[in-house]
Amino acid sequence: MRELEAALASANRYLDEANAANEAVNIYVDILTHDVNNANTAAMGYLHMILDSADEPTREVIRKSLAAIYQSSDIIRNVNTIRRLKFETASLRPVRLEPVSRWMRNYYADTRIVYEGSDATVLADDLINEVFANLIGNAVKFGGPDVEVTISVREEGEDRVAVTVADTGPGIPEDLKPRIFERKERGVTKKSGKGLGLSIVRMLAERYGRSVRAGDRVPGRPEEGAAITVTLPRYRPESG
Repeated sequence: MRELEAALASANRYLDEANAANEAVNIYVDILTHDVNNANTAAMGYLHMILDSADEPTREVIRKSLAAIYQSSDIIRNVNTIRRLKFETASLRPVRLEPVSRWMRNYYADTRIVYEGSDATVLADDLINEVFANLIGNAVKFGGPDVEVTISVREEGEDRVAVTVADTGPGIPEDLKPRIFERKERGVTKKSGKGLGLSIVRMLAERYGRSVRAGDRVPGRPEEGAAITVTLPRYRPESG
């Protein structure tokens, strides 16, 4: 009995230490999410202010600086999203997709983004923003400054809405499509990053009880751009 009591006390001590460590990690993540992102937002604002009035060599330096800050913000946002996916239970509610898409189009203001289809309402939570952010961000990252992105929304049957984000970038090789949503699976690329974006999209689709798949912007021609389709649960208000 004494040995069991000692083992229980030891286990409780380790549990307390683990909880304290977890709380400390959450504090650090909150600091990153809030304070560092505020600094990033201010830096982006100042750079955009001088972008139009600068000469071309300076504009190129500003564009590269903005790209680095956007990457920093994306990393922080993804870390926060993974934490929420791990520790928060989904509380689904009706969400209109068009305002979410419009907000993301404003965030990526330097990219040509076209929205097509219906203004569908789905069952999701506020993390639905991260589906659009990661898909558009992925297209911009790998497609380059001249990439064009099309967001298509269509209702499929009674209970599903399909959202496709297509781009004019380098596309996804056929052998990589089944693995592209695995963490750290990025294919042959020199771009930096941990391959988290599409993995987070898959986790969010599963959080909402649906799925995601990779395809081609032009069917059968992967070299002409990628098309990622996420299915989401359609919201249908009860009659009456």
